Amino acid sequence: MIVDMRPTGSIICIGGWLIASGILPTLIEVNSTNLSQVITTMKTSIDQYCINVSDLDKSIAFWEGALQLTITHRIETEGFTEIVLAGDNGHRIQLASHHDQTGPIEHGNGFWKLYLNTDDCAGLYQRCIDAGAESISAPERLEHWPVTAAFVRDPDGYMVEILEHHGEAPALSGPAA
Repeated sequence: MIVDMRPTGSIICIGGWLIASGILPTLIEVNSTNLSQVITTMKTSIDQYCINVSDLDKSIAFWEGALQLTITHRIETEGFTEIVLAGDNGHRIQLASHHDQTGPIEHGNGFWKLYLNTDDCAGLYQRCIDAGAESISAPERLEHWPVTAAFVRDPDGYMVEILEHHGEAPALSGPAA
């Protein structure tokens, strides 16, 4: 079994022994006692999120134009088209248009909001409004969190929270903290 642990190394399990390749090889015996430690050394992060959209061109105009994300690639298949856009930090959003989808996107109650970080909440909020986004709330410095926040809806009604951070948030925050 090969598990990629970091960009320059890998873990190979041979007969109950873990061989870590990198700068210096490391041998770790894998057993029921240390298995959870071995597994927890893997790094995990959220890479991208994919949302369904009803009008791909309109969504591209919002996400690329107003939010100034960069299109990294396009995926074309018989059943759907996807556009992947990235922000300055490399995190991505994928816009999916299913060719058999008609009418508005049905959100249900599973998805609440998408966060965007910026160094200019008021400026990004205004660009969204100028591009036709629906305003939910204008930029406001929040009392219980070290952020300025604004909320808009994208062309398909997804709520987007625009955040400008003013320092680190404590481990427990909010009115009840």
